[in-house]
Formats: sequence, structure tokens, C-alpha cells
Amino acid sequence: ADDERASITDQAYSEFSRPEYNALNTHNLPLGPVFVRDFSLIKDASQKSAAASTGMQSAPNFASAILSRPVAALLGLSGAPKKKEESSSSSSSSPYVFENVNAVLRQGEGTLLLGPSSSGKSSFMRMLGDTISGLSPPGTTGSVRLGPTKWDPAECSSNLKRTVAFCDQSDLTLTPILTVDETVRFARSCTEELDPKVLEESLSANFRLAGLDHVRETVVGNADIRGVSGGQKRRVKLLEMAVGTDVTCMFLDEITNGLDAASALSICKVLRAALQAQQFSAITSLLQPSDDVYHTFHRLILLTPDGKVAYSGKTEDAVAHFESLGLKRPDEMNIPEFLLRCASTPADLYDGTESGDVPKALSSSSDLADAFISSSAGQALIHELESRVEKSETAFVSDGSTPKLKDFAQPTSRQIKLLLGRGFTLMKRNPATLMRIVSAIIFGLFIGTLFLQTASDEDGTFVRSGYVLTLIFLSFLNSCMAPLDDLYHDRLTFYIHRKASFYRTVSYYICQVLCSWPIAAVEAFFLSVCSFFLVGMSNNGGWGFFYFWLLFTLVSLSGTAVSRCLAYSLPTNDMAQSLGPAALLFFVLSCCYSPQYLQLPSWLRWLAWLSPCAYCYEGIIVSETAFRAVGNVSGQVFAQGILGIPRLAFSDAPPALSTPGGVLAFDVYMLFILTIVFDLLACTLLHRSQNWYGPTSKRYQVASGNSLRAPPSAQRKSSPKASAMEGVADTSGVPSAPPAHLTASNIVYEVDVEPPADDDGKDKDDEKANLVENAAEEIEDEGDSQLGNPRTARDYGQVGNGALTEFVLRRDLGNSALRSSRSSMQKSSAQQTELDPPEPGRLRLLSGITASFEPGTLNALMGESGAGKTTLLDAIAGYKTSGHLSGDIKVNGIAKDDGIWRSIAGYCEQVDLHNPSMTVIESLIFAARMRLRPFSLEDYKKVAFATNIMKLLELEDYADMLVGDEAAGEGIPKHARKRLTVGVELAANPSILFCDEPTSGLDSLSAAMVVSSLKRAADQGLTIVCTIHQPSREVFLAFDNLLLLKKGGICVYNGSIKSLNEYLSSAGDEFAIQKESNPADHALDIFCGPLGAGADWVKKYKESDDCKTAMEIVHNQEPSEAGAIRVDSTPQGFFSELYLVLQRQMVAHWRTTTYMALRFWWTVAACVIVGVVYLRSGDKEDVTQIVSAVFFYVNIATVPLLAAMVPLVTERSVFYRESLSGTYSRYVYGTAVQLAEIPFNLGFALISFIIFYFMVGLSLEAERIVYFILMALASYWVLPAFGQLLAFTSPNVGAAVGVGSLLLTLLTLTMGFLVQPRDIPPWYIWLYWINPLRYILQGVVVNEIGGEDPIVDGQLAEFFSWSYDQRWWYCYVVVLLFGIASFLSIVLATRI
Repeated sequence: ADDERASITDQAYSEFSRPEYNALNTHNLPLGPVFVRDFSLIKDASQKSAAASTGMQSAPNFASAILSRPVAALLGLSGAPKKKEESSSSSSSSPYVFENVNAVLRQGEGTLLLGPSSSGKSSFMRMLGDTISGLSPPGTTGSVRLGPTKWDPAECSSNLKRTVAFCDQSDLTLTPILTVDETVRFARSCTEELDPKVLEESLSANFRLAGLDHVRETVVGNADIRGVSGGQKRRVKLLEMAVGTDVTCMFLDEITNGLDAASALSICKVLRAALQAQQFSAITSLLQPSDDVYHTFHRLILLTPDGKVAYSGKTEDAVAHFESLGLKRPDEMNIPEFLLRCASTPADLYDGTESGDVPKALSSSSDLADAFISSSAGQALIHELESRVEKSETAFVSDGSTPKLKDFAQPTSRQIKLLLGRGFTLMKRNPATLMRIVSAIIFGLFIGTLFLQTASDEDGTFVRSGYVLTLIFLSFLNSCMAPLDDLYHDRLTFYIHRKASFYRTVSYYICQVLCSWPIAAVEAFFLSVCSFFLVGMSNNGGWGFFYFWLLFTLVSLSGTAVSRCLAYSLPTNDMAQSLGPAALLFFVLSCCYSPQYLQLPSWLRWLAWLSPCAYCYEGIIVSETAFRAVGNVSGQVFAQGILGIPRLAFSDAPPALSTPGGVLAFDVYMLFILTIVFDLLACTLLHRSQNWYGPTSKRYQVASGNSLRAPPSAQRKSSPKASAMEGVADTSGVPSAPPAHLTASNIVYEVDVEPPADDDGKDKDDEKANLVENAAEEIEDEGDSQLGNPRTARDYGQVGNGALTEFVLRRDLGNSALRSSRSSMQKSSAQQTELDPPEPGRLRLLSGITASFEPGTLNALMGESGAGKTTLLDAIAGYKTSGHLSGDIKVNGIAKDDGIWRSIAGYCEQVDLHNPSMTVIESLIFAARMRLRPFSLEDYKKVAFATNIMKLLELEDYADMLVGDEAAGEGIPKHARKRLTVGVELAANPSILFCDEPTSGLDSLSAAMVVSSLKRAADQGLTIVCTIHQPSREVFLAFDNLLLLKKGGICVYNGSIKSLNEYLSSAGDEFAIQKESNPADHALDIFCGPLGAGADWVKKYKESDDCKTAMEIVHNQEPSEAGAIRVDSTPQGFFSELYLVLQRQMVAHWRTTTYMALRFWWTVAACVIVGVVYLRSGDKEDVTQIVSAVFFYVNIATVPLLAAMVPLVTERSVFYRESLSGTYSRYVYGTAVQLAEIPFNLGFALISFIIFYFMVGLSLEAERIVYFILMALASYWVLPAFGQLLAFTSPNVGAAVGVGSLLLTLLTLTMGFLVQPRDIPPWYIWLYWINPLRYILQGVVVNEIGGEDPIVDGQLAEFFSWSYDQRWWYCYVVVLLFGIASFLSIVLATRI
């Protein structure tokens, strides 16, 4: 293995020593050492004020979002804690994210950055990188100097932005529909140009060294699209940044996440070779590095929990420094883990005198930092920082003037060319492109047949104006809403690329605009051609259609520009999806259809000159009427007198607008100008948004995260018994979980796969071998969702999300671009086991596993990537609902009973899925109330049980902290989330607990904390089975037993961890675990790697005593009545479940400000806008104005239909986890979702009534007011119910909003306003009869203007077929439709 690793290092050094990599030398940049002195980052003002006052930040809620925090606090609605002593001790009182960091970064050296969770590692790298780039990030203090003369980066004329690369933790910035090769090649093309042959050789070598050469032509993929594995994505991200910048200093944040120990070491070896060959520096933060990985670095920066420096210097001197302070490294502890413990809990490692007194230097992180500065290592660092550096120690320094490096490697024209190629590739592969074209055809035909062959007389021309408005509405809706999803994802990619100086903001935006032109033109064409001739619009000798098409193309472009303005100015996609309809309402309301231009208040008419819709409407109406007669009058007279078009009468307009041709040209010109204005605004917002939402704007998770707290739980404090209970199993009144001896016998699991398609010109045998080698790894990484089958809650709702995208990718790239084609060949499992080979078309993932898991033990499942760890865990836990599973699973000798399995077994998923609006203790109490049996148990005992679980898992410090949204940087830290995931399952008092990689994404200290919690739970008598990935020595030794698999799902060891070394030694002393090595890494290297290649471990295990013992235990375990586990089968009542779930939903709504507060402000703003436009229209007794006002009021109420989808889709993963674990029935959830909206909908309906009703000046009769309020309540109930119905049937937010927008278009078109009922074709009249908006509109209209004047009643009956006498029937129908939508929502909630 050492020879192989040396070979990798030699290959890397040879590759990176090529002269082509030294192109940067010609720039003669001052690339000397980087001297970091007393570098600090001050927390933002809100965090400082919170820490200075109560030590916490109160949780926002609906009241604080509406009334402001001070007013809400005054009214007692803010949710802020009232006593300072209630704050968590874990909240950091330090005003710094990191403080007084001293370090020297030298060329050719790698620096390892270590620190516990929330120590500020990522923030330190970001801020240091920005400072070296000369950006002077706000909040930083101290000095950073460069080169032999120690230039200040901010004053350096060399422009070092392109020389700094930052590779963050997130894979979301990668474009999922580009291949690995396209992603890296684009990044390389943004730097200095190389000879094409050299470029290909360079890329091939980089892919080979990164272990990505076999997936070059595979798409990157994401949760919805099958692509490369998670570990491969990390390497793609690293390559993208490494080849995409003229690197002199790299900052790599947790680049080995998702990699096994061997792959992580290989990457670090390659990195070291690159540093030495190219003489640049790098800082790398890692979570759980092994000793071998640690020694690949030259220097170490070790941070304490509050961001102070515990050590900064050479890696080989770090242990000696802490030993000089009296800290002793245990023999079994590896170096990185020892160093992390020294920085976090130094007193635990103190090897002091008999008195046991801990020196002051080890009592706090501040004292530890001071001890380092005063130590010999610290003084040596200070001396190094203060001494002058000789030129001979620096790289690439020239005498004389320092040249300035260009801001970007490529000129603007070259950037645009590259971005256009990338942009058109994305457009071609994006299913949204196809969907927009298909929807344009469908809706063009629908609208064309809805307005089929309208007459050219007065009535027909008026109907045609409604057709024009409809088409404008739909075109603007599609172009504004459809791109939002892609814009938000592309925004993340842009931030990373722009910060790395790949291209200019202007270049990127120009390409965005250019790539949108073909889509807009094609969409407008199909929308126009499919309806224009069906309606019978005037073609004016041939140019009429082309003018029509041109205007709608420009409207689509302006809508896309508005979409970009929303995406680049608002923080989240959910907010943009909710506010998009507001922009649509503003532009459509001011398009001069109704109210007409002269009907607008004089002080509001300027709005009509800012609306693209107004210019499009005017241009088409003039084109339609100006060159023909309408009935017995001139078309120009009819348009001006009846339709109010043009806005300025020909007789009163300036000379340029006094003719129809002038107006037509003016409208095209102004649409073009407005589109440019919106695009300029969007481009400015995009550039500015880098500071608002870009990587450097990420909120710092300090101590326990961006602390969001709720009031301490009164329920928890109301139970004095809870604090007296010390153990979970001892909890008074709660029976202990019965012991469960879990056995699995001869478990075989196979999946159906596609054989690789024949491809002429390729070596099929090589292709098959390559597929076999990687198939199991990819299926193991991605789960059964790869195969179209749900496995756990995290991918239960994701099946099919990317089906359309994959279809487009297959069409464009072929099947090989998706990691879905698998060879039916199984290379070794059938040969190494006694099983028959798998049937053709199947892939075997588990090969006859037999295992025994006893009560009170903590069992580890380990193996190389693709070995089947998670597959085995899911198979035993019952989460394999697809494929071909065989074998016996028993509990206490009795076959597993699916009826009680959920009651005795818990499953902790790898992804931590919790309601972000609940506190930690609320989450545990909710789980206990919903799942703890017997359900008749008194509530205070359930609360006490949940409290003791919190103590068992040491979560007291986070008890009253909101769980928060981890992606947004809010809430509790990751290790606390992991423990909460365990706690929620323990709240069911299970006998068996399954955990899927509970330490993933954690540093070694946090991982030890989580495993320690699991060990304490096992000591209570639980049977715990965990998959574990790359554990530290301490974590590994905390387990009792190990089951280790190799590829093909073949067991190579199953026994006690204590006897592992003896087992290895029995095969030869060369296989024994060395004293200084990590036994987990060593075992993987022996059983699955090159170190154990000389032995047949499969055969040895079959012949071992451990295998025989396991077989005897499994086969000799006799079922007995005493061993049967019995649970209380009495179900929890429907209403009891409903009460608890409804209570939580209402609390979540109250605390989710982005949902309810957004709906509130939308209701207020939209009603005010419509009220102002139609101000006092009721006093004028203008029937048309009143109908128009009510029409727009009803459309205001449709926005909750879209808004209601957002929280349901985003929280659906939590719903999946809880419903699959038996927390509640799906009927209960669907009903609770409906009921939780009622109080808020009631408030919004009353607010909208008060604003709209009195501003418009409608009737003040009591009966009419009551009726209006009832219809407002009905509309605010029925429409969110339809939104929830769509949310339950849509795979994601974008799809839900897209379908919802199209549904709203259908409802708006057939509600009887734009097309009168008598004009609706008979084949669409059924839509009119089932349209809830129709009943709301006609009910409110007849209520306001009917029943008094027979003439008005006659007009309503003649034109609309509406009757005042039937108004209550309209109300009943709305309520009936609400009931139908609610029922369907509840039913669909049980089907998703």
C-alpha cells in the first residue's frame, strides 16, 4: 500500500511539474509567504447585542414580523425569554467568530485547519481568502501581509483576486445537468489558454489523479438526477476550483467528506505533490483525518471552540507542545483526535500531580491561547512573523516593479463565447425549456378554441380584447415564474465562479439574456400561431401576425427580466415564487384593460407607462382595430371610445403618436426599452447580491449556531417529577423496553438493473467491467431511488423528480451519461460464496449475510464504498420495499412480525429531518406523546420520559432552542441534530434502534459525542445497529461488535471488536493492528484493501469460530412464548392524534414568518393597490368598474393557493419520516394541515374585507356586508385547500407552483369575466360550472349591484346569466367545493 501511495504521489508530482503549469511564472507576481497576525472577525451586530443582553436571540414569529420585535415584546407576543439565567450555557459570549489568529503560510506547504464544531474554521478561511484578494472584508481586524517586503494586500497593485481559490462544503453550486468533463473543462477554459493537446493531456491527468477518469462523461447529478456519487462530487468541486484559477493560495473546506480513508489519503497525497511542484500554499479543514492524512500536511492551525488559537505551527511539533503543558496523549488515540481534545477539553487529558489540580493555562480556551503564545512554539511563530523574509525563501519574485495581473484571464469577448456555449447546452438539456414550449402549444390551442372565431363586430372586438389580455397574462406568467427555480440554482453557481474571477458579471448576464431570446421567441411563436388564426384576429395583409408575435416575444423577454429581478433581490426561491404573482398583478392591473387609462386616478396614470403589458395591449388593439371598421364605426373610434386605446387619443397625442403606425412603432420601442431597463436593474442586483446572499454573507454558526430561541416549555417545568428521574429505563410509570435479540439468517438482496447498451467502437468487456466495479458503489451511495424505488423518508418523495430531466439527458448524451445502466454480471460474489450466481438482469448487493445482534450491545456495520452497509441495514430494518430480498429475520427466535415492528424498532436516517420551527424539547415531547406506548399513559409521565431522554443525550443546553433550518445556518449545531434524531426515535421506547451513519458530517469530537450517547442508550438494554463511515479510533472502540463487508455484500468479519486484533494476527503478524494506527482504517485496508491482498478473508471467515458461533446462535435459537415481545395494541385515538399534530402545525405557522407574514403583507399591499385603482368606484355606480374591482379582488385571494404549497412541499420530508415511523396516520396529517390554516385565513379574509370594501366604496347594508365577509372567508379557505391538494401531488416547489399557476390561468379564464358565460364554447362550459372562482365572483358581484335596480339585474342575467336570487346558492357551492378539495387533500396525503 505504501508503494501504491508513493506511486500516486510520484505521478502527481510528475504531472504538476510540467512546464505548462508554470504559466503563472511569467506574471512575476509577489507570491511569497503570507503572514497572518492577530487576525479576528467580529460577529455581526445582531449576534453581539443578543450575546450581550440575554445570551440568546429570540425566535421570530408572526407577531414580531408584523408588529416589529419591540411592539411584539411589549404585547408579550415576541417569544423572547424573560430571564437571563434561562439562556443556554452553550451560547458563546465572545464577540468574535475567531480571534487573534497568527499563522504563516509558505509556498509549497499545506496547512491543516482543525477545530471543533462552530470554531469558525470556514469563516476564517473565507475571510483570509478575501483579505489576500484585497477585498478588506468588514468586521475583520489584524493584519495580513504578503511577500518578502510584506505588502498589504489591499494596497498591492498586483491584483491577487485570481490567485485565491476557495472550495466550500456545498455541492449545490455544481450544475447537475453538465457532465464531469464539461464542468471541469469550462473552469479550465476560463484561465489562460493552453495548446489544445496540452489541455487534453492536462485534463486527463487531473481526472486520473482525482479518481474521476471513469466518470468523465457522466452528469454531475443531484437528489433528483442520477449522477456521480457524493464523494465524487466533492472531487469534481475541488478540480473545478483548482484548474479554474491561477492558484497561489487555496482554501479547501472539508474536501474529504463522503470519501473512505484510502480515497481521502490519496487526495491529500495528490494535493501535497501539487503544492510542492507548483509552489503554492493551501489551507485545508478536515473533520476526522487519520494520522496518515495528518502527516501529509506541513503546518497546523488548531482553533478552540470560541475561535482562539490553541496551536499554530509545524505539524510535527504540535503533540510536543501540548505535552509540554502537561497533556498526555493516550496510546490508543490518534494525533488529530488528541489535538481536538486538547483544544476543547484540555483538563480531561491533564497528566498532573496527585493533587489533581488543573493549571490555569488549561482551565479555559482564552488561557489555552495565552499559554500557546507564551510557549516556545508560540514565541517561535511570533519571531517568524516579525522577521524579514529573504527573497531566496520566496517563489517567483522579480526585482523592480510589480506587474498588475488582469482582473480576468480571458477577455470579455472570450468570456461571452464560453458562457454562450455553456448556456445553450444548459438550455438544450433543461426540461423547463421543453415544458415551456409544450405548455405554450397547449394553452395556445386552449385559448384559441376558447375564443374560437369571434366576430369582428362591436361585441366580438370587445371579446378579442379579453383574448389579448388573457394571452398577455399567460405569457407574462410563464416567463416570470417558470425560470425562478433555475435562476436560484444558477445564482449559487455564479457566486462561486464570480468570486473565483472566472468571468465578469456583465458577461454572465449578457449570456443569460442572449440564451433567453430563443426560448422567448419560440414560446411566443407557438402561443401566437396556435391561437391567433383560431380567434380570427386581423392579419392586416400579412404583417399583423408577425407584429403580434414580435410584441409577445418582447413581453416574454420583459417577464424574464422581471423574473431575474426577483431572483437576484430576494433571499429564497420560496419568497420569489410567492411574490411573483404580485408583480404580475401590478403589471396586468395597469395594462389599461380595466380600469382603462382615463379611469385611473390622475395621480396613478404614470403606472400605465411603466407596464410592459400596457404597451403590448395597446399595440395589439391598435393593430387589430385601426385598419378596419368595427360594426358601423371606424375601428379607431371604437377602440378609443369603448376600449380606451390608445391611451393618448390621436387628436391629443404628440405628432409622433398621432397615427396608428406611430403608436405601433412606439409600443415596440418602449417594450424594448423597458426590457433593457429591467435587465440593467437585474444585472445590478445580481452583482450586488454577491454581498447579500453570496458565500461571504453566510451567517456564522457560532457556539450553538444562529441561536433562535422560543420561551422555555411550561410543560417541561410543570412536571417536578421529571427532574428527579435519572434514567430513561427507570422512568416512573413507563415500562422498560423488552430486550430484543435480533438475528438475520442468509440475507440475500438483489436488484433489477439495465445491462449496458451496445455501443459500436467501444470495448464492451472493458465497459462491463467498469460498470461492475462502480455499480454497487453508486447504488449504495444513492439508495433505491437510483432504481426508482423509495427506501427511506429522505428519498420517499423524490422518486421521479428528475424523470423528465433524465429523459432529456438521455436524448442528448445517451444512457451512459446517467449512472443507471448496470451490468448484470457479478464478478466475484458468486465465486466467493456458496450461493448460485444471480439471475441475468440482476445485481447482487448482499450475499448470504448471517448475523446476531444481542440486547445491550452497540454494533457497527462497516465496509468499503459499495459494500452494502446501508443496504444490509435497510434490509433488516424493513426499508427495502423493492428488489428481491430473501432470508430470515427473527427477534428472540420468533419471525419478525410486521404488525408490531414499528413499535419495537426505530430508524435514524443519515439526513436529520426535523420540523425547524420546534424546539428540541418540544420535538422530543411531541415524539413521546405520539409514539410512547401505552397511549393511555399520563401526559406528565410522557413529558418526564422525553426530558430524561434529553438528559441521556446531553441536550439540556439546547432544550429551548429552535431546531432551525440547517441549510440557512440557523438553529442547533449538527452534532446536536444527530443526537436529536436519535432522541426522537428513543422517545418511542424501542427495543431495537437502527442508525444510518450517525457520525457523517461531524468532526471527531462531535462524532464521539453522538456515539457516546448511543452507547449510553445501549447500556439501557437496547439493541443498536449502526452503519459507520471513517470512524476515529475512539469512536470505533466505543462499539461492541463489528460486521464488516466487502464489495458484493460479502461478510469478511463478524465478531467482537476486542478480538479483532487477535483474529487478524491469526492470519499472520503482518496483519496485526499497530499500536499507533486507527484499527478501523487498518481493518478496511486489510479486509478490503491492498494490505490484505495476500489472504483469502472470505474463506478465512467461513472457517473461523466467529462464523460458526454466529451460525449456531442463529440456527439454534428456539422460539419461546417468554421471548415474544408484546406491545399494547390499543391505538391512539384519531382526535388525540389530531389535537397534537394540529397544535404543532399552528405553532409552526406562527413561527414561520416567511409563510404567514408574506401572506399578510401580500393581502394588505394587494388590497391597497386594487383599492386605490378603483377608489370609490362603488359610489359612481359604474357596473363595469365594480365587476372589474371584484375580479381583481378574487385574484388577490388566489395567491394563497400558490403560497400554501411552499411550506407543505418543503416540510414533506419530515412528514415522510414521521408517517413511515408510525408517529401519526396520514389522514391525521392531512386534516391537521387543513384546520391549522383556519385562524390565519379568517384574519386575512377580514383584513382584505376592511381594506378593499371601504376603499372601493361598496354597499353599507348589513346583510350585504355579512355576505361579502362570508364569501371572503370561503375564498381564503377554498383556494389554499386547492393549493395543498397540488402540493401533495407535486414532486417539488417549482413543479407545484408551475402547475398551480397554470391551474389559476384556467380558473381565471373560465370564471366568466374575460369570457362571458354565453361566449364560452360548449366543450369548455364544464370548466365554468366547476370553477370556484366563478361562484365567488358572481356571488360578490350580484350581492353588491343586484337586487335593487331591475335594469342592472337584467344586464347581469343577459350577459353573465347571474341572478341575485341565487347568491346564497353560490355561497353553498363554494363551501361544497372547499369540502371536496379538503377531502381530496386528506386522501392524497395518504397516497404520497
